[in-house]
Amino acid sequence: MKPFTSNEINSMKSTQASSLFDTCTITNYTVGLNSFGEQIKSGSYVTSASGIPCGVFMTNGVEALKGDVVQTDSDAVIRFANGVNVNNKSLITITHRFGGAVTNVNYEATEYPRIGISGTQIRVKRVTI
Repeated sequence: MKPFTSNEINSMKSTQASSLFDTCTITNYTVGLNSFGEQIKSGSYVTSASGIPCGVFMTNGVEALKGDVVQTDSDAVIRFANGVNVNNKSLITITHRFGGAVTNVNYEATEYPRIGISGTQIRVKRVTI
């Protein structure tokens, strides 16, 4: 198999970006430090980005794998363009769904993000803040 050309990669990235119909705010957990610069158990959440294009795919806690329906600990998969600062402790708030404003739609990451050639996706669970 030959590697993708830069034109093919750019085409995939463009297709991915054009399919992100929702908008999110990402809040990341920052680790607390003591006076010696050592990590402590407490930290805080800091909004790192808002107005981020994203794509939300609801899974409702089930997925089909090899023809079997399997329970998962995720309620949705959220896609982003590559380069978005999201991690396994991120809180993601959906602010617009298909262009319409929504409120109180919050998710927390259930795993590390998966970074692909055209975008990043992360499994999330719905939470109440």
